[in-house]
Amino acid sequence: MEYSSGAYSSQAPSPEKSCELYIRDYPHRSIAIVSTSHTLILRYTTSTSEAIANGSLTSLAASTRSRGNPGEALVSKCMVEFAPVSRHLLQDYRRLTHRPIYGTLGLITVNSEVFLSVITHATRAATLRPGETVERINGVAFYCLSSADYDDVVPLESLDPEFSDSASVQSAPYGQGLGRREVAMEHPCHELRNLLSNGTFYYSTDFDLTNRLQDRPINSNSFEIDNFDDGFLWNSFMISPLVQFRSRLMPHERAALDSSRILTSAIRGFCKTMTIPLSSSPLKNVKSGMPSFMTLISRLSCRRAGTRFNSRGIDDDGHVANFVETETTFWSPAGTMFSYAQ
Repeated sequence: MEYSSGAYSSQAPSPEKSCELYIRDYPHRSIAIVSTSHTLILRYTTSTSEAIANGSLTSLAASTRSRGNPGEALVSKCMVEFAPVSRHLLQDYRRLTHRPIYGTLGLITVNSEVFLSVITHATRAATLRPGETVERINGVAFYCLSSADYDDVVPLESLDPEFSDSASVQSAPYGQGLGRREVAMEHPCHELRNLLSNGTFYYSTDFDLTNRLQDRPINSNSFEIDNFDDGFLWNSFMISPLVQFRSRLMPHERAALDSSRILTSAIRGFCKTMTIPLSSSPLKNVKSGMPSFMTLISRLSCRRAGTRFNSRGIDDDGHVANFVETETTFWSPAGTMFSYAQ
């Protein structure tokens, strides 16, 4: 195990925390997020009766106005299926990208099209204690569920510096031989992708990062999505449809979905761990010889965030502008952990 905090900058999440992305074009366009044991399949639909008949209707919170009838609101719907991985289930699917993903941030509707957001690049940012790590989001991607029009649209400026323009064809996510369009076309989620990839968003699949230590369950193995603090959950709008789908599952299916690490929660702020040698630790454990960890976690509230010029004061619900909660944790190999929040 690496105890140097400097190693976190280049350390990617462990393979067991990654998933694979598959797509099926016919008879209905579907995208599957496949973990080591289960798969989450999403398919766009406009038929409420069809979705209800299959028992897996999930409605997005965002609605779009119909062009033909401005008074009629069209709600985008997505059929979701969660099942164990099997060859029969994925026989008509092909790899959407050969690179691993690290869970989904949720669903969003842009210009009447439904997009699935996934984390494509992440690096280790902090380790509160063994088994509880925090990853920094370095790159995200948006894949359209309702249309194939954006399959070969690549970013005008690559988010990953290690891939050049000459390699864009080989690394094209929707298959080989798909290069840049003759006319540059901006992806509908281009600005949102840049925002989520700017290095200020963090997530954890080991524990609830939105809550302080004292508000989390004592058992670190439990991971209750229902207990997330919406005030610090920056992807709450996108992940809420999938959380609603999770609430309709059987208890054992719900536990399997949580353990698959497919659904992720993102905060915005700062996370970093400092390794304290045994000789400098205030709580020494001579038997283990392991160092102690001091971690700083700053959480920016999403309730009233914005530039200082546009976001000031307090709103009617008591949310102050740009509220930041900073938590300092200290873990000793003896099993003791302290937390101080301000």
